[in-house]
Amino acid sequence: MAYPSRDVAERAFSNRKKAGAAGAAEVSMPRIGDESVAYADPRAPYADPQIKMTLRVGTVIAVMTYQDSDKDPNSAQALQSLAQMQAKRLRQAELGQVPTATAS
Repeated sequence: MAYPSRDVAERAFSNRKKAGAAGAAEVSMPRIGDESVAYADPRAPYADPQIKMTLRVGTVIAVMTYQDSDKDPNSAQALQSLAQMQAKRLRQAELGQVPTATAS
């Protein structure tokens, strides 16, 4: 989601973080982009567990989800790697560059 200014994006991120994820536990991960937060959603009768990360880079907020996280013991690391790539690509686009960042 793109916002008209950095201030508006910062407020939107803050509101998302305060709201948290109902029934989810915050996952400790290094900061990605300008701000980030990750939550692990528990198994529900209608859905498999997942890890969700919300990150802000400049005026953009991105939400990334790793589905079926219980099937991969490295799901948090995989999500972290992909989120770092996405943050780099968003920063490149914000600077007017062609996004070329790849996952490591």
